Amino acid sequence: MKAALLALFLTPLFAQDRTLQPPEQPNPKTLIPQSLIESIVNEVSGSMAMNSIYDLAGYEHDRLADEYKTLYREAAYMEKMAKQFNLEDVHIEHFKLPNKTWDGEVGELWITSPTKRLVVSYRDIAASLAPGSQSGDVTTELVYVGRGDRAIDYKDKNVAGKIVLASAPTGAVHNIAVREFGAAGVASFANPTGRPIDRPDEISWNNIGGRGGAQGKTTFGFNLSHRMGQELVEMLERGEKVTVHAKVKAAEYDAEMQVPTAVIKGDGSSQQEIAYTGHLFEGIAKQGAMDDTSGCAVTLEMLRAWKKLIDDGVLPRPKRTVRVMWVPEIQGTNAYLDRYPDEAKKIVAAFSIDMAGEDNRVNRNSLRLMRTPYTVNHFINEVTQQFFEYVGDTNREKVQNRRIAYSYMFPILDPQGSRDQFYFNVEKHYGASDHTAFLGHGIPAILMNNWPDWAYHTNEDRPWS
Repeated sequence: MKAALLALFLTPLFAQDRTLQPPEQPNPKTLIPQSLIESIVNEVSGSMAMNSIYDLAGYEHDRLADEYKTLYREAAYMEKMAKQFNLEDVHIEHFKLPNKTWDGEVGELWITSPTKRLVVSYRDIAASLAPGSQSGDVTTELVYVGRGDRAIDYKDKNVAGKIVLASAPTGAVHNIAVREFGAAGVASFANPTGRPIDRPDEISWNNIGGRGGAQGKTTFGFNLSHRMGQELVEMLERGEKVTVHAKVKAAEYDAEMQVPTAVIKGDGSSQQEIAYTGHLFEGIAKQGAMDDTSGCAVTLEMLRAWKKLIDDGVLPRPKRTVRVMWVPEIQGTNAYLDRYPDEAKKIVAAFSIDMAGEDNRVNRNSLRLMRTPYTVNHFINEVTQQFFEYVGDTNREKVQNRRIAYSYMFPILDPQGSRDQFYFNVEKHYGASDHTAFLGHGIPAILMNNWPDWAYHTNEDRPWS
């Protein structure tokens, strides 16, 4: 150990080599021999998983029209990388959606008076144009109504034909301002899922609902940051008449769900399967690094390392086939299991990796293991918990062992990762991810998820968070 050797060099008067002493608090044992754990740790690359997140969600992409005719950018990437990593039965499942899907093209909100300034643009921040917005080009007065999600907020205010500024979520404001009081559109600085005070430049992914053909009752909405909203409120509260220009261009496309999938084939001794999922989409419009693609990047790297160790002769093939599905959250998993009921019957356990690898210091969070419901008692709870506890115990500094080294006893660290200890919690069942789809099909399933997330469902859900 480097730390132990350094300690010896700095303390030459010690008569005894402390590195030879057994630790007072040794590393725990697991179901896997330590030699195999070491082989796995030395092959798995956090950097490669992070690179996939940058490739998938390094910034908010404008989804081009051609993607609706061929493959979504994310699905094509997962298929390409799975083939590159020598996984098996790599292909994409296609599921038609019953309704058209919304797509933003242009979204600009300008102040035109008393000064001319661009407030926000879809070009720069895709989350700023509320999904569901319809095309429009309006120059009109901006009116602040407070929260804007209650009829009383509009008392003695004439908002007809004007753009409403409000602090409640965009959809709720649009529902009243446009559909009841005739406003031309809305702009909201609500951030119900993020941290608007701590991170005032976050813009939340709020939609306004409504589908094609409802243009008479659905106009447009802009999502603003807390800072943008407060600047506009301050102008209006000074008594200034603020005129704004909103330009929106949106389209709707026939769309489908795309589910890239791959396997590591079993050794033939069992017909059973183990399934892993990460969600690649949460709706077609919304994008995110943590809450969309991180679980996909983790499972991709997991299967890459696993297959490499098999090909190198370090690990045998698993007895059961291991299948991974990169899905539109919940809906895609259900569609796959419904399409292949015989395959679903072969799956004996499933693992959903939703949000993983987030910066613990920035978000003050931990990786949570959500066990199966009490009605679905299964050994995957104890097996998975054992390895959570193993990583947590070996990747923290134990004061009992400081006479050996001021360091971790078995560091599982990436050269480009943090040096934080492994923070985790084991908790009772919680839904809201793909494990619920497996549970609904009678398959024991657990969830792994980082929480809390300071950039949850906002434009700041990027790799650096």
